[in-house]
Amino acid sequence: MARGLSREQSQQKNIKKTQAGNKGNQEGLSATQRAERDAKILQEKAAAKAAQREALAKQSPDGAAAVAEEEKRKQAARQAKKERLANSTQRSCASTNRRSFFSD
Repeated sequence: MARGLSREQSQQKNIKKTQAGNKGNQEGLSATQRAERDAKILQEKAAAKAAQREALAKQSPDGAAAVAEEEKRKQAARQAKKERLANSTQRSCASTNRRSFFSD
């Protein structure tokens, strides 16, 4: 009798464990379908943001200036990121190390 009870408890424990582990794709979509769905959502968000920006720019000269300032700030951030990435590569670090080694 004790073995039967132990077996049942073990089975129940395993059932709970497998149910807790199934947290993945709940929608029943394939990877490509999920990617298409997510891309569509992102495009809708981008279109809404662009419409909001355009409405702000048309609203007043101050709004247009604010939009231009925001775009300028974003462009500067993109450029800084590119420079950081270019300076953090192994090749650039190695060339920097070589220059400092030979300049001493």
